[in-house]
Amino acid sequence: MAENKELLLRKALVSKSCGNNLFERKEYEKAIVLYRKAIEICPKGEKNEIAIFHQNIAACYEKLKFLPQVIEECTRALSLNPKYVKALKRRANALELTENLNEAINDIAALCVLQGATAEESIKKYGNLLERICEKETKEWMQNRVEVDVSDEVIRIHFSNFINNGFIEGEVNNNVLNNTLSKLQSDVNDADRCHKIDAIQGTFEYLKTNYSEADEFFAKIVQSDCNKYLKVYSNIMLAITCFRPFLKSREMEMLRLLPKSYERFDAAIKVDAGNADIYFHRAVVHYIVRKFEKAIDDLNKYIELTGKKNGLPGNCYFLTSPV
Repeated sequence: MAENKELLLRKALVSKSCGNNLFERKEYEKAIVLYRKAIEICPKGEKNEIAIFHQNIAACYEKLKFLPQVIEECTRALSLNPKYVKALKRRANALELTENLNEAINDIAALCVLQGATAEESIKKYGNLLERICEKETKEWMQNRVEVDVSDEVIRIHFSNFINNGFIEGEVNNNVLNNTLSKLQSDVNDADRCHKIDAIQGTFEYLKTNYSEADEFFAKIVQSDCNKYLKVYSNIMLAITCFRPFLKSREMEMLRLLPKSYERFDAAIKVDAGNADIYFHRAVVHYIVRKFEKAIDDLNKYIELTGKKNGLPGNCYFLTSPV
């Protein structure tokens, strides 16, 4: 039985070798036939060899520009050998060419882990794909968003409650936000531009009361390596949006989600304990759930950090509906 398996493996390798010769002669369709024959002959326990045969078929399809088949054959190879670097790289390339960017970046991330110290090229590729995903998602968001009348006053009030949000300064209104968004899309020198774009999009969604959509943008930011002000702003926004929909109608649900809100404030403090914005917004949450002593403590902390003896920002967006 062992001899029979060894003989079958030899025959499979001969078929592969003949396929390789055809590949070198650019006879890709004929090479595919021989690689498939190798798969049929090869003992099923030889998973690494069978993975190579599938990867070779993918290489032929790549030359023929049959990208869906490239992805399919690489996937088969990786099901047999998940650490097969060549198959990961080839599938990532095909996924990118077919605009499946999120799947492609997952393969590149896996390559970075597998390649370790030699992953310089993959790391660069990861950064480039991240930029493309950011640009694609921003374009889709701009095209598909439903315009809701968010007044300049609502926007101004929202941003007046933050001393430093990490992505925009000064008096803010619709025009300022949209102009900043357009500028960031072309400013390749800003290392945080993707995260700033997410912050603007998330803020728009929040002010339109699309809280789940807003959360998706802010969640991406807090997991990134961006500037601390932007990360604190996003943690604060996650803290207040997690139970914002239930403020007026479902108090029990709001209280159930309260620990999640406080976790986000704690995360913000770990990023920058000296950021006064955290204590102001947490004080508002304390006030809403009737923890008045804690609210006073946080307000005093805010005043201590800002030196504003006259107290707080002029408006508290959290107590009223933003639109």
